[in-house]
Amino acid sequence: MIHHFGGRFAEVAYFPIAIPMVGMTVWLILAYSKKLNVLSLGRNASTSLGVNHQFGVIYTLILLSVLMSVSTALVGPLTFYEFLVVTMTYQAAPIYDHRYVFPMSLAIGFLILAGPYFFMYHVFRAQGVVSVIIELFGGIAFLIVLLRKETL
Repeated sequence: MIHHFGGRFAEVAYFPIAIPMVGMTVWLILAYSKKLNVLSLGRNASTSLGVNHQFGVIYTLILLSVLMSVSTALVGPLTFYEFLVVTMTYQAAPIYDHRYVFPMSLAIGFLILAGPYFFMYHVFRAQGVVSVIIELFGGIAFLIVLLRKETL
């Protein structure tokens, strides 16, 4: 059985594999969140506080790549989706503690995926591709951030 998602199809047969992978990865990230707070201080500060900076960065990148690969396998490539979620999360978060930022990013990510889908199919009764809307707003957010910083 295939579920239609924003112009793309999510294969239900992948859910028994994807759901435990995502659950375990999220649990590992949340368990590592205190060390992520230390890692965000930088290489010198985290090393002096007793955290192996290189291992922490590689470990975090591996966990994030698992999450991104599962989302790509289920929904397809969404270029600016992750950037849009992170940007909106840090704009909305009053604190940079990863124990609070992760659940907020989960909620914002869900709203970014479900919001356009709901409005497109249930309010406007249109049959367009939702990923185009997400990419449009993600690209605009990327340009805004890029122009504010004036550098890559």
